[in-house]
Amino acid sequence: MTEILIILVTAYLLDSAIGDPVYRFHPVRMTGRLISFVERSLFRLKMTGISGGILLLVLVNTVILSVYFALFTVLSGMHIWSGAALNIFVLYSSICLKDMWDHALPIIKALERDNIQEARNLTQMIVGRDSEQLDKSGLARAVIESCAENFVDGF
Repeated sequence: MTEILIILVTAYLLDSAIGDPVYRFHPVRMTGRLISFVERSLFRLKMTGISGGILLLVLVNTVILSVYFALFTVLSGMHIWSGAALNIFVLYSSICLKDMWDHALPIIKALERDNIQEARNLTQMIVGRDSEQLDKSGLARAVIESCAENFVDGF
């Protein structure tokens, strides 16, 4: 139990201090590339709809979990804290609280200044929906929903 607490606290502190680093082999970015690759492959094979979605889910999770467990097994065999370091790295790479806050804060400040157009432009960077028609409360909801969704996705 102590090891789990150390891993969680360390990952949180790293995220708070450094934020989410941008580099090619970031686990979340690699996962996104894997999803895109598998999705394109399934489309080429005409496997769309529910069956394609289920297969995408199974294939992506199988690859990710296999790689993780293989790495964890090798590293843990070297030293118990090597496996813990991997867990810290994976959690730290997934949390992204600091980055979400860094994206949300300028939107909040723009809304406080009643600069709706700036808030819309900034909101559009973190949400998938069109923010051009959103009013002040709609923009605030969009930011809160995006932060909450990304927080859950991180875990």
